Amino acid sequence: MFRAKPFEKSVTRRAPILGNLLASSVVQSKGNVKTWLHNDGTYKCSMNRCVTCERILVSTEFVSDKTRKPFKIRNFINCNSKCVVRLRNCSKCGIQYVSCTSRRLKDRMREHINQIVSGSNTTVVSRHFLECGGGDITYLKIQGIEKLELT
Repeated sequence: MFRAKPFEKSVTRRAPILGNLLASSVVQSKGNVKTWLHNDGTYKCSMNRCVTCERILVSTEFVSDKTRKPFKIRNFINCNSKCVVRLRNCSKCGIQYVSCTSRRLKDRMREHINQIVSGSNTTVVSRHFLECGGGDITYLKIQGIEKLELT
């Protein structure tokens, strides 16, 4: 006489979280982190009194003076960037110097500029610009060519 009611199922579920809502292509691994700008290349920081901005070559690629082969710059780099492989060009004779710094690009370049202006020949770069350009820093051009990840 009494009929049993059909068993009602109730399912509880977890509230959605942001990680589940985003597509996997939107979430990037730590190695592929890009800035919001999405502009790869070397740019000026445009800060007042930045002496490095005057020497920066704004570009998205650089050309090797040995092979004449162009290479793309795959990171966003400006004067405030740290851990940068930098390329210094002498626009008078075309020679290139490549090195890296863990400090801000503008801090290291300010030291090079001061050494050239003061006539100090303690580094290869200052020695070259004293000999080739007579201490004239207008021949010094700078490009950041790669941003390194410290581990």
